Amino acid sequence: MLVLNPTSVKSQYTDNYLAYSTKEKIVGIIKLPLEGNPNNTMGLIAHPDRITAISATSDGKYLFTSGSDDLAINIWYIDVAALEKNFFSNYFKNSFF
Repeated sequence: MLVLNPTSVKSQYTDNYLAYSTKEKIVGIIKLPLEGNPNNTMGLIAHPDRITAISATSDGKYLFTSGSDDLAINIWYIDVAALEKNFFSNYFKNSFF
């Protein structure tokens, strides 16, 4: 797990995000602080099999993932504005969290 958008980097977003990977296939981002709200997370299939490592740039704009059997390194651009828009719209749909 990696913390994205660290406070040492100037950004219009003051919230932090946590990048994660599961043992197989999935990488995602969770908005911090952890509140248990499933609408504050997103995940996607990054590799067809096991993910061996994840890393991010120091400004939190890019996430790198490496797969085992596919021998690929993927570079993902993290659009925090799109995440915020999605998280904010889901907040009002499911405000019981």
